Amino acid sequence: MTQASNIAIGSSQFNASGVLQLLGGGTGVTTGTGSGSVVLNTSPTLVTPLLGTPTSGVATNLTGLPLTTGVTGLLPVANGGTNSTATPTAGGVAYGTGTAYAINSAGTAGQKLISGVAGAPTWGSSVTSGTAVASTSGTSIDFTGIPSWAKRVTVMLTGVSTSGISELTYRIGVGSTPDTTGYLGASSFLAAGSSGTANYTAGFGAYNSTTAADLRNGAIIFALQNSTTNTWVCSGGFGLSNNTEQVITFGSKPLAGALGVVRITTVNGTDTFDAGSINIMYE
Repeated sequence: MTQASNIAIGSSQFNASGVLQLLGGGTGVTTGTGSGSVVLNTSPTLVTPLLGTPTSGVATNLTGLPLTTGVTGLLPVANGGTNSTATPTAGGVAYGTGTAYAINSAGTAGQKLISGVAGAPTWGSSVTSGTAVASTSGTSIDFTGIPSWAKRVTVMLTGVSTSGISELTYRIGVGSTPDTTGYLGASSFLAAGSSGTANYTAGFGAYNSTTAADLRNGAIIFALQNSTTNTWVCSGGFGLSNNTEQVITFGSKPLAGALGVVRITTVNGTDTFDAGSINIMYE
């Protein structure tokens, strides 16, 4: 060493291998990684370092995270993610499960999305036709299982006849039990040379100059008028194919809950059906 001055490095600043320690201005090691400047700054800028897998760290100020390769696991909804691995289906609709997002299947042309309430929505027709029932026996015909979301129910008659002269009456109710009180409204008939009208409280009556040979063809519609009070209104009627007579009926009826059943019977409750077909349609 030549022309050296003011060198004050004690022997304690060298380790047993003679390596100058950090306190003496050395590195404390005899090997290095890569090339470039030694990192001694408080806030250094590292160029393309390989960090490996750190045991801890705070990534608050990280930028440029490559989402295609740098993300693993599910991104929670609270962080703007979907919390799921659902793959979007062409024509499908996203819906929430309560904890994640999911995609339902694609419907077919003309279908509409029907709410599943707390479950998955499904595709279907907004108008659902029931199964026609032969009105050839029994004193009443019930249609049950009407979904709670139905807002309009149509009862359709084709050639319906009974064994006696009691008028038809329509009853609605919650669950599978039709109500027999609380109906408001009236029904009228018009025939060649005669007419008449009557009020009914035990059902929506269909007043006509009835004979056992009458063949009824037509429809009556029940529509939800007030969803708060579950009040339904009815309108419609039928015409007789065995003579020139037509019948109309109008009325209203509040229910204790969602409409679930429609019953077609007679006012006296004992005449039996002996011809025709009845069906319902709801939407």
